[in-house]
Amino acid sequence: MPITSEHGRGTAARGEGEPLVLAIDLGTTAVKTALVTADGRVISGTRRLLKGAQAAGWWRTSLAAARRTLNGVQPERVAALALSGRGGATVLCDAAGRALTPMLTGMPPAAYAPAAPARLRPIAWRSECAIADTPSLRRRVRWTLAAKDFMLLKLSGTAATDPASGPDALAWPAIDGACAFMSDWLPAVRLPWETAGVLRAEPAAALGLPAGLPVAIGLHDGVAAQAGAGALRPEEGALTLGTHLVLRVVRDHAPPAARRYRFYDLWGERDGRGVYGGNARLGGAAVSWAARLLGSGERSLPALEGAAVAVPPGSAGPLFLPFLAGMAYPQRRPELRAAWLGLETTHSRAQLFRAVLEGTACAVRQIAEALAESGVAPVRLTLTGAGAGSALWRQILADALVRPLHTGEAPGFEECVGAARCAWVALGRFASLDEAVSSALTPATATEPSASGSAAMSEVYRRYLWAIQHGGTVS
Repeated sequence: MPITSEHGRGTAARGEGEPLVLAIDLGTTAVKTALVTADGRVISGTRRLLKGAQAAGWWRTSLAAARRTLNGVQPERVAALALSGRGGATVLCDAAGRALTPMLTGMPPAAYAPAAPARLRPIAWRSECAIADTPSLRRRVRWTLAAKDFMLLKLSGTAATDPASGPDALAWPAIDGACAFMSDWLPAVRLPWETAGVLRAEPAAALGLPAGLPVAIGLHDGVAAQAGAGALRPEEGALTLGTHLVLRVVRDHAPPAARRYRFYDLWGERDGRGVYGGNARLGGAAVSWAARLLGSGERSLPALEGAAVAVPPGSAGPLFLPFLAGMAYPQRRPELRAAWLGLETTHSRAQLFRAVLEGTACAVRQIAEALAESGVAPVRLTLTGAGAGSALWRQILADALVRPLHTGEAPGFEECVGAARCAWVALGRFASLDEAVSSALTPATATEPSASGSAAMSEVYRRYLWAIQHGGTVS
């Protein structure tokens, strides 16, 4: 979980009378909403934690966050809506858009090999498991949707997805055999900057907006982060500090060695650019987990960070391994678990908290080095996610990676900015998403590595590698 409060606001309202896009980002643990100008400024933003895995709860929380973001803004200034959302989640809906199950997650076991193509196997497996548990569901299901696309259906009445949230192509592949029944449940595949439809009367009333506003198809949150960070050209990268820590780099014709790190194409087969990277699973969640243990939850994060600033690089001894859910990249080691190592009676909560930030930075460095060895290395790296608002975490990461890290003027809302840029293209303001990105404001902050900090983090990284290679001991 990023370092921010539950109800954080974005920058103060500016640009009186300027048209705006309302963007909604449905993340793993929180919903973020923002009002975004055509040049990518966030004039108001809200983040609210999600509670549970019920799609109806996503909807209620998103509406509440959007109403807070819209508070004090003239409704006629809102020109369109746009969405981004997490991957890896499936919702089964009826024809009216009612969710029939909780969010379905997880990957199929290795032995599960239906006729469905590889991209569809997780979706097919989740759907089959739900139907097996409740056979009557099969008669009621109309749509199998990703989380973001469920929200799109609720807002516009249209069932559609973008390539990265769906088949990683501009059409779903043919499904044969036992999973053929799913073909009728899959949404249309459209480009993110196309208009899905218009805002329906019921959600318009709930938001206090006029019905009939255009709603853009929107983006997978990983692509949205790239678009919001202005990192769509080859060799540009973004590091998202959210529930997970995800490093993504855009490449055109990546080398074969990078295939292990391929996430998805940007726009399916329409474009040769692909996104490659790695995921330090629950790396950001480790920060909020530590805040619950060492403080009073996320609200204590500013105090914990303030205390940790006074601790010298290296945390004066403690080493943290950030594997709350095992390691997925650059090695698949699900048996690894999180731990503080090297503890003594003299260590304080400030040292333990700084060790958590340093341990997550080591996980990111390990992924970055593996990517570089495979031929994927960014020439510029921009931070996204609410964790980018932490000056201490930015500095630790810059020191660990030994490179400058850029951030925008509203850290944590980059996914909203990326989604909003799709809406501005749909409205005709820009001819393409690349044009929308190139016309935007430049990043406001660059965090430079320090020589002493990088030297200290190199020693922390050496101890981190030793620990994961020697069963959790420290040298």
